[in-house]
Amino acid sequence: SRLSAAPSDCLPASVGADAVRAASLARLGVPTADAVASVFMDRVLGVLGILGLAVVGLWMSKDLLQARPEVLAGVLVALAITAAGCAMVAAAVFSTRVAARLVALLQWLPWPRVHEAGRKVVEAVQRYAHHHGLLALVTAASVGVQVIRILEAWCLGLALGLGAPLATYFAFVPIILIVMLL
Repeated sequence: SRLSAAPSDCLPASVGADAVRAASLARLGVPTADAVASVFMDRVLGVLGILGLAVVGLWMSKDLLQARPEVLAGVLVALAITAAGCAMVAAAVFSTRVAARLVALLQWLPWPRVHEAGRKVVEAVQRYAHHHGLLALVTAASVGVQVIRILEAWCLGLALGLGAPLATYFAFVPIILIVMLL
């Protein structure tokens, strides 16, 4: 929801806001690994929603971007990196083999406490694999939140006297959000 996005907008880094959200869940009695997994999945599904809107935005602005091939190349790189990140998370969620390899990689870190904590978080993330409908619902809700963000930007533009049509905001705001995430 927009309310849960507010700390990300106010704190210096979205990671800090995510840490606050996970700690808040843990204080409510949610096991820490489950709290971290919940916030992580929320973040990833939000990114997936932005990615979907960015692809639509790219299609909407294809004529403008074709006139600027260097901008188009940068946008395509940003979208490809984001899509690859989403694909890696999906592999970790839905593949026990990938999850096991991720846990094995964590064992190489020099901090023993991270090994157990990392394993628990990976297991918690994997529990989402059995909830396809809920994952789709949260992703759809994330798209809705991003649409609200676009409408907010458009309204701010109107308040400032900018005459850009709403389609321009739908074309560029998601792409800007993707670039900002990188």
